[in-house]
Amino acid sequence: MEQIHTGYRLEGLMVEHRDLDHVISKLACQPNSDNEQIKRLKKRKLIIKDIINRLKLQIDSTPA
Repeated sequence: MEQIHTGYRLEGLMVEHRDLDHVISKLACQPNSDNEQIKRLKKRKLIIKDIINRLKLQIDSTPA
């Protein structure tokens, strides 16, 4: 049951990571873009990536 919850959480985080990637790309292309906002979004994206990697390890190490 916990693995199912972890799987759903992983899926949601992967979607959020992809969405942040798109937002960052769009903001970076805009003239006069807010560099501080882009930095915050990139930091959030890295945090999410770390969580994704930890969850993947957790799923892989969980006995079936």
